[in-house]
Amino acid sequence: MAAPTVTVVIPAYNAAHCIARAIHSVQAQTLQDFEIIVVDDASLDETCAVVRRLAAADHRIQLVQQQRNGGPSAARNAGLARATGTWTALLDADDAYRPERLERLCALGTQHDLDAIGDDIVLFDDVAGMEVGEGGYARKPGLQRVSLEDYLRTTTYRVGVAEALWREDRPISLVKLVMRTASLRSTGLSYSARYRYCEDFLFAYDLLRHGARLALLNRAMYLYTEPLGSISRRSSPHSRTVADRQSVMDAVDEILARDTSLAPAERRLLLQRRRSTEMAMQYSAFRHDTATCGKAELLARVVRKPELWCRFVRELRHGFASRLRHKRLYKVADASVPVGA
Repeated sequence: MAAPTVTVVIPAYNAAHCIARAIHSVQAQTLQDFEIIVVDDASLDETCAVVRRLAAADHRIQLVQQQRNGGPSAARNAGLARATGTWTALLDADDAYRPERLERLCALGTQHDLDAIGDDIVLFDDVAGMEVGEGGYARKPGLQRVSLEDYLRTTTYRVGVAEALWREDRPISLVKLVMRTASLRSTGLSYSARYRYCEDFLFAYDLLRHGARLALLNRAMYLYTEPLGSISRRSSPHSRTVADRQSVMDAVDEILARDTSLAPAERRLLLQRRRSTEMAMQYSAFRHDTATCGKAELLARVVRKPELWCRFVRELRHGFASRLRHKRLYKVADASVPVGA
């Protein structure tokens, strides 16, 4: 039997209520020459039962069961090791593809002789049940080549006293790559099982350090479920993402310690990412303390670190804008429903 064009690896943990959506989005692809490898990471719910029912009706679906929970990195590694497709694509269990995604990316990857290719993401508020925008990663029209410095620049926040200098955009490491399987095998790379957060950042960094030719398409075809909905402002019941900023700092420290031949710009961007992550941790503590400390102490903290106060004001403004947008979007959605439906 000929190898499929693409292998889709789906790591899953307690995903019984959303795994079918992810699988159905692959089955609905315009490119039908695929295999799906679902790696169950020792789920405690009915995830395996759901996948088995779907696999019984579609021979292209495989279920791999981990004996113990090892986190998303270990689950992805198990799937990558079993991939037989020319291309290997990643899909999280709470996310989905738009129908043309695999055909478009695999064709462009082949045409431009790429080792990896990604696209923009569609932000999906699970609680509100609606798409709420795009990530805005690939800002240039068409296909954009990404160097290591480009990648580090788009995963690093700028920190400063002025509110406009603290950019809390979603990092490009959220982009899920479609990778040439032979190129992946030749590097010998795998996800670091040490990390359950920021593992995508470290993996893509290592790909680029090994000379991978990577490009981003200015088209959003990956539906990313926000851990905290930007419209509903409520946590998704399906997302397993738990922010661990210490892991980000540890990953940066690991890179700086092992890669002594980094270009000055690359080292500067890594240090900047570490600093911005440290600032975010300080802000979380500041945000918690504002509810308990007295006015005099609060004023003293603002004087010592005015950038934290700028971020606090920005958050309040963002929350107000989100509530207005929430009402407007729901009003539009309600108006589109026929009377009596």
